Amino acid sequence: IFELNQTELLLTDAETGQRGFLVTGDSKYLAPYYAAITQIQPHIDTIAHLTIDNPREQSLIPTLRTLASTKLAELDRTIQLTKAGNTQETRALVLSDLGLSTMNDFRALIARMQKEEAYLEALRFADYRKSVQSTIVSIYLASLLGVLGLVFLAYYILREMNTREKHAQEIRSREEWFRVTLSSIGDAVIATDQAGKVTFLNPVAETLTGIKLAQAKGKDVLDVFPIFNEVSGKPTENPVRKVLELGRVIGLANHTVLQHSDGSLIPIEDSAAPIRDDRGQLLGVVLVFRDVTHERKSEEVLRKTEKLATAARLSASVAHEINNPLEAVTNLLFLR
Repeated sequence: IFELNQTELLLTDAETGQRGFLVTGDSKYLAPYYAAITQIQPHIDTIAHLTIDNPREQSLIPTLRTLASTKLAELDRTIQLTKAGNTQETRALVLSDLGLSTMNDFRALIARMQKEEAYLEALRFADYRKSVQSTIVSIYLASLLGVLGLVFLAYYILREMNTREKHAQEIRSREEWFRVTLSSIGDAVIATDQAGKVTFLNPVAETLTGIKLAQAKGKDVLDVFPIFNEVSGKPTENPVRKVLELGRVIGLANHTVLQHSDGSLIPIEDSAAPIRDDRGQLLGVVLVFRDVTHERKSEEVLRKTEKLATAARLSASVAHEINNPLEAVTNLLFLR
């Protein structure tokens, strides 16, 4: 698509330079035309190489070469006639609309190939999405098998225990393992019971909320985890409440910020999921979230950079378009 755009731009610039020369007689306007003469066929060669796996586009390459050559020949004819002082023949050739017709055909062919490439891009993106989905399904299946294996192992161990003391010790050991694991992970974790009361905060959650586990335990999750819409500043529906109502995984809304205990706002992402026992009964909710301040800043820098680049390109285009007629007027005044 880039090469197609460059090829069309080369021929357009060549035509613009020819017009400037016909109006002013100044050869400096012919720089784009001379650039097109040397560069347009190599660009078409590149297009031919890039589309070698597409018979439909390959069949269009000869026509693309012919139209480009025809247009350049028409430009060359008008330039040579103008240099020879045959302004009437130049005018007649321009008014014959041969150049306009050729350029329209060239642009139509370019647009056709661009549409074909856009279609191929959509197909490849669809294939990519299917591949990603297949990978995710495979991961989930593997995880499910792993979980089933762990459940079977736990059941076997519990069944083989001989004394109540061993059974109790096993439970305490597992609880400690889960507590240490949740405390060690890099994301913030808040767990609640089925009434939405906080039962656990890991250290990351304590840092982001500004509230210690001892203070938060037993409090309503809304008091520990106040969230708002970053744009409107209005309170956002707490995902824990929605999980308790719907019984399924709920993601945080876009542009969600968490209010720290000191009043500062922290942009966050992630989701809440139900905690169920082996009979499928809802025991509570686990809320997993993370600070995305750095990502937001990076996105903002990228957006500003793109805006500056767009403004620079627009300024260059406007300056180019304004400069051509101004130079023509200056030359006419000088001749007068």
